[in-house]
Amino acid sequence: MKSIAGSVLLSRRTEIETAMVSEPLNPSVTLTRVREPGFEGILIDSDNYTQTTTLIHMHGGGFRLGSAAAWAPFLSHVAAHTKTRVLDVDYPLAPEYPFPAALEACRSAAEWVADTTGGFVLSGDSAGAGLAAAVALSLGGVARSCHQATVLLSPWLDLRVVNGSFDECGRTDALFSAEDAREATASYCPGGDLTDPLLSPGLGDWTGQPPVLIETSSSEVLRDDARNLAAQLIASGVTVWFREVVDQPHDWHITGSSVGVVQTSLGVMREFICMTSAPPPVQV
Repeated sequence: MKSIAGSVLLSRRTEIETAMVSEPLNPSVTLTRVREPGFEGILIDSDNYTQTTTLIHMHGGGFRLGSAAAWAPFLSHVAAHTKTRVLDVDYPLAPEYPFPAALEACRSAAEWVADTTGGFVLSGDSAGAGLAAAVALSLGGVARSCHQATVLLSPWLDLRVVNGSFDECGRTDALFSAEDAREATASYCPGGDLTDPLLSPGLGDWTGQPPVLIETSSSEVLRDDARNLAAQLIASGVTVWFREVVDQPHDWHITGSSVGVVQTSLGVMREFICMTSAPPPVQV
């Protein structure tokens, strides 16, 4: 994600696609392309699908890189491990489509799931986690009532790029840096108010939100984004599962389903989704 512009951006997008699709799909899943008014994506269903909820995932890539197809291998393993249907959202990328295009597409996906199948969990990694968080804060009506939980993996939640972990971890976090973040922000929302919670959801009001799972690494530059939101959730009375894993790269979740630390994260996601999608107890 270093100093990307023009044709270099196109080259980097191709590189990301090639690297991500090199991992095979989980053999238990089927993929179905979805094209609806307002958004496109891929539905991923597993043979052992048992949950009645849908996990709506927004991929990472600094708002400029990635696609539903590139993230499908990773999300196929999420679907198989969590036994949950996954909607892999193909939101429009900056700079061709700046804010709020991606947010509107992701919100449309949530509204479509609410209208067609009911309950859902919002999910995302890196910048996609920021989108998932912004969607969570912006939902209303039926979609808000169907929103059961939020999963944020290595989340980017404050586009001001002011947290101390950018300096503390900048030398060890090779995948993402303060320079990368500022370039991505300028591309995604040129001239935007970076204190707007729909851009920096870590600055929003989370009161009344359903449970949130946050995973971050002790050595990634976005660590403090995650820590700050966890503290805010606790203060707001929101149920939060917070995991800070030691010395993993930013967004380690997408590095390969056979990696031990990734397997652990998939297990935590499964437990969290099972807990948040369980039916309420019967009143006697």
